[in-house]
Amino acid sequence: MSEEIINAEKYLSGRLAECGNRPDLHRHTIAVYNNYLKILKERPGDYAHEAGDRSLQHAVLRGKRISLMEYLGALRGLKRPAELMS
Repeated sequence: MSEEIINAEKYLSGRLAECGNRPDLHRHTIAVYNNYLKILKERPGDYAHEAGDRSLQHAVLRGKRISLMEYLGALRGLKRPAELMS
């Protein structure tokens, strides 16, 4: 494995562990990190293409936004606010 792949795996695993402290707040973000870790492990050659051009960054930000809206909606008693973001 190249050093770039090793570093990417460390980064994704670290971020995933960070989100794991409050899975109720980061449900969608956790799914994004799991998806990119899966790509990295199963198809390391495709990882740069899949995560490149800020795709990873946009996916994480979208996951954070959906998770936050869902959590806030649950606090307010709303149902499935994540559906509004589709």
